[in-house]
Order: sequence, then structure tokens, then C-alpha cells
Amino acid sequence: KPKRSEHGVWIGNLTYATTKKTLQEFFASCGKATRIHMPMSGPNTNRGFAYVDFGTAEETKAAVALSEKLMGGRKVLIKDAHDFTKLTPVKEASTADESGKPAMLRGNQRQRQNNTPAVTLFVGNLPFEATKIDVQKVFAPFGKIRKVRLMTFEDTGKCKGFAYVDYKELEGAKAAVESPQSHYLEGRRLRVEYGSAEAVRRGAPWV
Repeated sequence: KPKRSEHGVWIGNLTYATTKKTLQEFFASCGKATRIHMPMSGPNTNRGFAYVDFGTAEETKAAVALSEKLMGGRKVLIKDAHDFTKLTPVKEASTADESGKPAMLRGNQRQRQNNTPAVTLFVGNLPFEATKIDVQKVFAPFGKIRKVRLMTFEDTGKCKGFAYVDYKELEGAKAAVESPQSHYLEGRRLRVEYGSAEAVRRGAPWV
């Protein structure tokens, strides 16, 4: 396998059908991609993001400049891989896209849960334009929400693609999980999972 480079980018908001070849062609004007790491949720389905390594800092800078360009009909978000890793709360995200455990199911099927029922929900695959109000509107019908923690980039304020919803009571969280037909925002199928113990702790009323 190609070794990881100190130069590279994180690219998000990919269509699930995007392939490594698609990324190579997209970044061809920047330079040669030395390594592409694209986590998968199925045989032919990626998880909406990837890491692309380059040989030089100049190539990485050129790649970041392509952020907001269209790929497969979507505006992709591109960050320097080092900056993205630094800004991401890894412990909280461990039940999400970085866990390596696919939880996405098609249609209105309930999604597989990796954690025990809790008042905190992890919500993934959010559009980068999503706001706290958008998330609240989706989940408010199921119970009283104490807090919506939208994970955002410090430099742009845009959503990183996931959030945590803290309900006042467990019944609200359970009702939300058991209503997969409502797990959509702007036409996108959301990932909805019970939060990890760490995510629940961070969402406690006294924090």
C-alpha cells in the first residue's frame, strides 16, 4: 500500500457513488494523487468523504482551492487534512464516520445501532449548509430537545456533516430512531445512531 504523505486533503460531501478514479480525475489539474483513502459502507458505496495525499504542499494548496466546486452534482468541501484532523472532536466522532462501522441502510429501514439507547443521538450525512434550526426541525416532533450540537469548521462556520441531538428524555431519542422515514434533510438520507457514552457525557445539562 502507498505510504501516507505529510501533504494531503480531506474531501467531503461526495456522492456515495464517487470512486477513487473520479477523485483522481477531479484532482488531476493539481498534481498526481499518491494515495486515496476512501472509507466504504458497502461494496460500491463510499461514506461521503475521503482523504487524498499529494507529493508536495503546493499540490495540496491547489487541491484545497477546488473546494466548493461541483463533483457529481454536489459542491464538495475540501480541507487540508492536517487542519481537518485538528479541528475534529475525534472522541465524539468515534461512533460516526471515522469508526469504520457502516450503519447506513437504504429506504425506510431502521439503521443498525452500535451503542445502547441514550438521550443523545448522533446525526450524520448532514449537508454542509445545514444549521441547528434545520436539525431541530427534523427531530423536534419526537420529543423535547435540550440541545443541538452542530459540529462546524472554525474558519468557515460551516457544518462538518454531523451533529449531536440531546433529548430531555430517552423516549424522544427512541422515537426518533424508530422513525427512519423521517431521517431526511434536503433530500439526503441522514445517519441516526444513539450517541457513545462520551457523546452523552459531553451533552449533559451540567456541561
